[in-house]
Order: sequence, then structure tokens, then C-alpha cells
Amino acid sequence: MDAGREDQPLTVHVQTAEREERITARAVIDASGTWGSPNPLGGDGLPAVGERAAAEKITYRVPDLVAERARYAGKRIAVAGSGHSALTALVVLAELAEQEPGTKVVWLLRRGAVGNAFGGVEADQLPARGALGLRAKTAVEAGHIETATGSAPLRSNVRRTAASRWSRSTVTWSRGVDEIVVLTGFRPDLSWLSEVRLDLDPVLQTHQQNRHTLVVS
Repeated sequence: MDAGREDQPLTVHVQTAEREERITARAVIDASGTWGSPNPLGGDGLPAVGERAAAEKITYRVPDLVAERARYAGKRIAVAGSGHSALTALVVLAELAEQEPGTKVVWLLRRGAVGNAFGGVEADQLPARGALGLRAKTAVEAGHIETATGSAPLRSNVRRTAASRWSRSTVTWSRGVDEIVVLTGFRPDLSWLSEVRLDLDPVLQTHQQNRHTLVVS
């Protein structure tokens, strides 16, 4: 119903294994994150051909080398993406390559050149962001990371080769890899906002929220 809707408090329906209750509030902040909704390798918003079949060899987060060192040590690893998460992964894996013989890192970029992927480096307005770009740039220049530009995920296929490696076939790159790190961004999870009338930006999927009823379970 629309009558008086804007004057009503937000109602949050909370359900756990032990109890169920409703909480009213003047506002609700969604800080649940988007880690569960990563963008796929495919550049058209859909998984690349073979991406689902290769799921056990693909991660959509920066590798945790404390817990997963054996997974990546001595392996050939492809990193897809050009944002801060991708740069962080490149730095981490480049350090691993220095310590573990046989570790190779290939950076897959959809763009035709590296260009400004490293950000502002020394001139960046955010010192930590600039330092990250500088470390990634240094790793590439030192030869620890091989760049493959123009590898559009839109044209990619992921398939198992005779050597039991995964091959990402594109116009410019089709060498086998053991692991693929896909860091091409994340999308918001809006499923829990089904009762909220949202006017979403078609690109960013962001919204301005008025007072409505929320149902969360």
C-alpha cells in the first residue's frame, strides 16, 4: 500500500536458528559487503565458456598466501583485472615468485596497454593507493609479472589442456595456467531489498533510500 508509506519506520525482519523478531528503525545501513557477488571472467557479464567447469581452479578474491601458499607456489597463475584488488594480488604473487622457483604470474588486461592501471603512484592523492600502484609497477618492470594486454574476457574460453592446465583462449593469449585469479569487480546483493522500492543507477546499481519496510531473513 502507498498511503502513508513515507512516514512509516523501517521494519527489519530478523530470523536466526534460535529466534525470530522484527526491529523498527529510522534508517538501515547495508554494510553486508559484496564478496558473494563477484563479476565473472566473461566481459559480457556472463561467465566465460568453461569458467564454471574450471571452478576449482578459479578464485575471485586476493589469494591468502598464509592459508593457500601451497596452492600457488611453483604454479603459473593468471590474474584478470586492473583495479586495486588486482594490483594487490599482483604484488602478493610477485613476492611469492621471488621466493618460490617456478612461480609465474601473467596479468590479463582487456585494454590494449597497461596505461594508467597503476594509478597516480608517487603523485596519487591517496598515499597508500599510490604506494600499491608503485609496488605493482615495480614488480612488472622487474620481470616478475608478464602482461598480456588486449585479452578481452568477452572472447575468452577456459578449457583443460593435455597438460592438465587451464587455457584461457583469446586473440592474443592462450598459454596454459594452473590457477586463475579473477578480480574484475563485484556487484551488490539486492535480493534482501525486495520490499524496498529502489531507483537504481543502471551502471553502478546504487540508490537513494527512503523510509520503507525491509524484510530480511
